[in-house]
Order: sequence, then C-alpha cells, then structure tokens
Amino acid sequence: MNKTNRILLAAIIMSCLVLGFTAFINKPTKDTKQRIVCFKFKSSASENNRQQHIEDFAKLGKDIPEVHNYKAGSTIQGDFNAAPEYDIMHYMTFKDEAAINKYFNDPRHQEFIKRNKDSWEKVLVINSNTDK
Repeated sequence: MNKTNRILLAAIIMSCLVLGFTAFINKPTKDTKQRIVCFKFKSSASENNRQQHIEDFAKLGKDIPEVHNYKAGSTIQGDFNAAPEYDIMHYMTFKDEAAINKYFNDPRHQEFIKRNKDSWEKVLVINSNTDK
C-alpha cells in the first residue's frame, strides 16, 4: 500500500469514527411518557407553604435524572368561566414507565411528599403516552 492510499484510508477511518461518535453523543432521547400532577392547596395553607411546595417540586425536576423535562404553572380560569379546580400543575416527561416508577420511589420525591402533604387538599396525577 503506497503512502497516498494509507493517508486516504486513515482519513476515511477517522471520518467514520468522528461521524459515529457525533451520532452517539447527539442521539436524542425519546420521551414516551408524560406525568401531570395537579395540586389544590388547603385554604389554611400559607403563602410560605405554597412557595415551599413550588420550590421543592422544581428542585425534583432538576435533581432527579429520570425527569427529562419539567414545567409548572398556576392554573387559570377554565371553559365557561369555571374557576380552576386545582391551584398548580406540574408537567414532566420521562423515557418510560420504569423511569416514572424510579422517580416516584426516589427518596427525594418521598421527602417532598412528607414535607408538603399537610398543605394539600387534593392531588390529581395523570400519566400518559406521548405518541405525538
């Protein structure tokens, strides 16, 4: 094999390695599950209780690796001028159901529940597929 062919072969091999490595690094994760958690606070819950809840839940979204995306917001007036049934909603996406279960059983999530549950009147949790 002459020098030119060796250089060409080395360039091809290096290009394949770079392309393969780049594809591996930039491979997007496919989140297939969504979790929506709605909370209604007790009328006795103070503004500090509510703020603690919001901050603690947001921390879960950042700290627990199974949570791929996290957003939250206060609820707004619904159709036909209906008052919202819940005060705040949290949205999360996960790779799969196993990730949701791991998140739920994570000690940080369990601590969040213990720390904040006394301020909740009711909670609604909906898990769904994210087909589209």
